Amino acid sequence: MVLDALNNRELARFSFNRQTRLDVLNAYPDVFNAQESGFNLNIPISSNMKGKIVRIVSRYSDAPNGNGNTSDYFFTRNSVTIK
Repeated sequence: MVLDALNNRELARFSFNRQTRLDVLNAYPDVFNAQESGFNLNIPISSNMKGKIVRIVSRYSDAPNGNGNTSDYFFTRNSVTIK
């Protein structure tokens, strides 16, 4: 998800496929499914993002639309201003 960093309002949502990360598995061998923690996503900038500070959130959900049982990971170093 892309959130407006000032009010945590959702601006966009994208799905992605997990990628294998053996380095993560080696660092966290006791974490379930740690090897499937990678992803790669190019996010298109839309008009509702322009002029805002945005944050990226990785959401894991048991529903295809992302609204079921969820677990969110907020990337703390990813707030950027979209011009």
